[in-house]
Amino acid sequence: MDYRVRVQSGEAAASGDIHLDCFVEREASPGEWELIPMGHRTLVMDGEAVLAITEGAGTDGQKLGAIAALFKQEVLSWGIDRSDDAYNQLFALLPAGWPVTVPL
Repeated sequence: MDYRVRVQSGEAAASGDIHLDCFVEREASPGEWELIPMGHRTLVMDGEAVLAITEGAGTDGQKLGAIAALFKQEVLSWGIDRSDDAYNQLFALLPAGWPVTVPL
């Protein structure tokens, strides 16, 4: 499954990091994206890592590619792709969807 992050806004933090208000989405069908349940998060980007890219050598296109790789690394470190997959597989097992009662 393909994922993307939609950044709503951002701000510089006193810690030197950048805080970005993000929504993680999955591709439901070609060209159609949907929000992952619980996919709204704050992405904290390491300011030094961003500066190493933006102040380093390379074309703007290369720098944007490196920034995209940094985004992917950070978002996938959350495990949201795994939890989304696990959720979908669990939901597929439920005969009628939510709510469900589980005897203990």
